[in-house]
Amino acid sequence: ESQARATEQLQALEKDLRDQLARGVERKKVDVYRDSWLLNAVMKFGGLAGWATAIVLVPAGFVFYALYFVAVKRLILNKAQPGTYSVNSVFYLRKWFTDRLIKMSRFYLLPLYTTLYLPHWMRLLGAKIGKRAELSVLSYFSPDLIELGEESFFADSSIIGGKRYYRRHFQIAMNKVGKRSFVGNAAILPVGASLGGHIPALENLPL
Repeated sequence: ESQARATEQLQALEKDLRDQLARGVERKKVDVYRDSWLLNAVMKFGGLAGWATAIVLVPAGFVFYALYFVAVKRLILNKAQPGTYSVNSVFYLRKWFTDRLIKMSRFYLLPLYTTLYLPHWMRLLGAKIGKRAELSVLSYFSPDLIELGEESFFADSSIIGGKRYYRRHFQIAMNKVGKRSFVGNAAILPVGASLGGHIPALENLPL
């Protein structure tokens, strides 16, 4: 009899847990629908008008985020100058923050990458980019410290520049990529290095 009573209690407890889980899932679905501005727009305006509103709001929101990243970056660190700085300085914190901001853009603005609009956006951030240059999803770049020549191409996961650390200091420098140069997948262009174009170190090599 005691074993039967225990079995009934376990079954009742299991049923109660299933009911609570089901209510939690339903509540979560309601919260998702309520918090989704896209679905709210469709439901509020209804049918074709709702989808038309969503089609307008999505690009507008994307443009807002792109300009928001530019504004925050310029507010924190408008332009980084090449040089050597202490890791205990305020400048280091500003540079670290803007680097994190650029890294976050790969998540929030991923559809922008690999498009014809990416060079224009990078110019707003401070980069110097020649005409018809193409860029994919770069793993790292510092807009203030790159000069990219015309018709140059940058493949996925390539890294342009960065920071060089030494004895509680770090160095940043310009990276210049010449006209019609190619930076391959996962390639690394070290701090201050140049590639392609009229680079004196290459011009003096014997043919």
